[in-house]
Amino acid sequence: MQYYATPTLWIKKWSSFKIASKNISYYGSNITIGKKDEKLVQTAKQIYKELQQEWNVAYDESGSIGRRYARNDEIGTPFCITVDNESKEDKSVTIRNRDDGKQKRIKTADIQDTIRKLIHEEIKFEKL
Repeated sequence: MQYYATPTLWIKKWSSFKIASKNISYYGSNITIGKKDEKLVQTAKQIYKELQQEWNVAYDESGSIGRRYARNDEIGTPFCITVDNESKEDKSVTIRNRDDGKQKRIKTADIQDTIRKLIHEEIKFEKL
């Protein structure tokens, strides 16, 4: 095994993934939007403020969604939360798991509790 040092965590190189424990990552999650729409931005910033009370959280609306995911994978952010057009209609967001790239929809009201349980490994991403 090879280990790479970063300012905030150790990353173990395994296959093509760089996996760090979810509870030692500098950021607990990243909030992003599907496209620039004022209502989506407001929702994303509200989620950002709520999560910021408990964790280091990043907000990103620059570049394509794929590049945002890639940037967060590189720095070890375990979960990315995307507010998109569906969020306006069904009051839910997409949460993306860094380790396997899988995505699930969760209710906006459940984000903080879900992230907490995922980081502390009280639930598995697959069980969402």
